Amino acid sequence: EAVESSRGDEEACAAMQSDVMAFQLECETDLKAAEPVIAEAEAALNSLDKKSLGELKSFGSPAAEVVQVASACIILTAPGGKIPKDLSWNAGKKMM
Repeated sequence: EAVESSRGDEEACAAMQSDVMAFQLECETDLKAAEPVIAEAEAALNSLDKKSLGELKSFGSPAAEVVQVASACIILTAPGGKIPKDLSWNAGKKMM
């Protein structure tokens, strides 16, 4: 009886291992697809300088996409992962 129980456990473990390996392969594929995008984003960030940020801060009311990016930066840099209530353009300029 113990041998039969062990075989059942062994089969369950083999099935679980198969699922984990499939998930690992999927994650590796996703990571390979994301790495070039991350490298491109890092290169874009490295192209920013103080003059560019000054120009950005001088915008009175920029395009909605610019405000969205500033809001995303506020959220990503929020201390303790706490999302601030104010995600306006003025808050974005203060963050810069």
